[in-house]
Amino acid sequence: VVWIYADGAQEPHSVTSGGCRVNDCTGGGQLFQSGLNLNKPGQRFEHVFKHPGTFPYHCDLHLGSMQGTVIVQEALPIP
Repeated sequence: VVWIYADGAQEPHSVTSGGCRVNDCTGGGQLFQSGLNLNKPGQRFEHVFKHPGTFPYHCDLHLGSMQGTVIVQEALPIP
């Protein structure tokens, strides 16, 4: 999954998995934390989800208003 900082955005943002905070993300490979590095148009943060599941995330600076969920499903078999 790729998050891209949009043109016209005015403030820095983070992409932080549900159980993490800025610069404090420990655990297995499904946790992710961009830091506060998303602050210029076109900047990107990428995370590879290795297993199916539901993964909540938020912006540490905007906890009440910026949040979402990534839903990863099993890959479909190739016909």
